[in-house]
Amino acid sequence: MLANGSFKVVKDLSTEDKLISPNGKPVSIKQILQSEEENPLFEIKAAGNSLKVTRLHVVWTTQGLKQAQNLRA
Repeated sequence: MLANGSFKVVKDLSTEDKLISPNGKPVSIKQILQSEEENPLFEIKAAGNSLKVTRLHVVWTTQGLKQAQNLRA
């Protein structure tokens, strides 16, 4: 979620955008990384939304930060 409460497709994010951090404070995007992923993407579904990420993508959970490959349904 963007700091202004709106949503944006991940591929459309830029370093000019601000996101909401896990503690609810706005944070700036410092760098955009892109890579070719040989492995299939993981699809994360929560609160009616879905996000496709690489297996090493870090996701905030109620148990803290976890890589996508370590998430369980």
